Amino acid sequence: MSEDIKIGIQTKGLIEKKENLEGIFGMIKNAGFDYLDFSLDAFYTNPAVSPKGSGEFFAQSTEEILAYFAEHKEVLKKTGLKCSQAHAPYPVYVERRKKQNDFMKDEVIPKCFAIAEFLEIPYMVIHSNKLRYNKNGSIEKEIALNLEYFETLIPIIKKTGVKVCFENLYETGEEGIIEGSCADPYEALNYIETLNEKAGEECFGFCLDSGHLNLVRRRFSDFVPVLGEHIKVLHIHDNDGTADNHQIPYTFKGVGGKGGGADWEDYLSNLHAFGFNGVYSFETFTAMGGSPDKLKPAMLRTIYETGRYFASYSDKGTGLL
Repeated sequence: MSEDIKIGIQTKGLIEKKENLEGIFGMIKNAGFDYLDFSLDAFYTNPAVSPKGSGEFFAQSTEEILAYFAEHKEVLKKTGLKCSQAHAPYPVYVERRKKQNDFMKDEVIPKCFAIAEFLEIPYMVIHSNKLRYNKNGSIEKEIALNLEYFETLIPIIKKTGVKVCFENLYETGEEGIIEGSCADPYEALNYIETLNEKAGEECFGFCLDSGHLNLVRRRFSDFVPVLGEHIKVLHIHDNDGTADNHQIPYTFKGVGGKGGGADWEDYLSNLHAFGFNGVYSFETFTAMGGSPDKLKPAMLRTIYETGRYFASYSDKGTGLL
């Protein structure tokens, strides 16, 4: 396996509470991982998506929040783990919820940038806003809103050095899962190219989410040729084609390959053809959060070995270790 292949995993399902950070980060490192996707979305669940949503954490001052993460930074350095990406809380905008939207815009997102800069995280995934299926919405209104909002982030991106990545999203409609914002690769490309041109430099990129692709029946070959080097980070996980399960790849392959899971050969061959040299980052928090503590080291090792399998395919085009 090539020396420059990198394998990472999300922190969600592992460090929701500030307890035994050294032990947990050590467990991740011992499983083989060198990189983390820091799940900032675990620190604030928006009331728009959960009745248990609370803004208490991000109601603190930036100084208080950075003090909270000082131990994380110390343990990261001690264990040798690095954060390759982060995920901001979402949604940033919900119609007719001005107070909540203002809190996200004025408090949550700016403080996420401060955290990412403090932890030396180069990329942060921020979900684009959704309006296309609303009663008075449309794709055109959605795109205009997103371009307007993300343009306001250019100064803080330049100040902190933390670049923003769009992610291919899905929606749940009356008849099941349907395409959401950036589920079309050309739509995502338009956001990235338009905003980078406004910024005068590369401030925006793309996060390719394997699970979301599978839910809307898109293929990796739809995205990789279009977005190419704009793909900066990955969310690697599997599902049954009907729900966002966030499970380990090949979980839903089924007997004789008859399952609802992602087409991993399509995935690997396209990443290989593109020459992706970033972090193979797994977003398999359901597998981690649902595992008893005693099984977590073994589960982590399984996910890491899956990453090695993916990485060997990238090196040799075979998928063989």
